[in-house]
Amino acid sequence: FAGARIHGAVLFPLSSFDPAALPRDPARPIVLQCGSGKRSLTAAEMCRKAGVEVAGHLAGGIGAWAHAGLPVTSMDPATGKIIDRA
Repeated sequence: FAGARIHGAVLFPLSSFDPAALPRDPARPIVLQCGSGKRSLTAAEMCRKAGVEVAGHLAGGIGAWAHAGLPVTSMDPATGKIIDRA
């Protein structure tokens, strides 16, 4: 998550993932993402079983997103500052 993420992403590790804890704002659909798409698919299935609606998951993960040239945000480990990269 610190390495790269979509701007505005919120961290919900799969190891402690609770679909009921996801924010519920109809104006902001939830798309689950992880590094490769495997954990986000698992989390999407957990949401489905719990009756929590999500818009989907990012197939291929943040790696595919970045590879497609889409913008990502990361943290500079030396300063802790957020860096937006196009």
